[in-house]
Amino acid sequence: MSRRQTADIVKEILELCKTPTIKTHIIYQCNLNFKIIKRYFNICFTNGWLQKEGDSYITTTVGNDYLLLLIPVVNNLQF
Repeated sequence: MSRRQTADIVKEILELCKTPTIKTHIIYQCNLNFKIIKRYFNICFTNGWLQKEGDSYITTTVGNDYLLLLIPVVNNLQF
């Protein structure tokens, strides 16, 4: 079993957060842990792809645009 690439995990997070999602659900749905999620949240927040609204996280318009570009790339990279 191979390790997932950063792009795969970011894609999963952005897809999941199209509707407001709490951190615990993101961690379990994306099969991460509380330590690792910080790295991916940092990537998403720095690039403006994700925002926090109350206790939930939601994909921004910029994040949705990036996701539209990312999906074909990630799908083509899988072997």
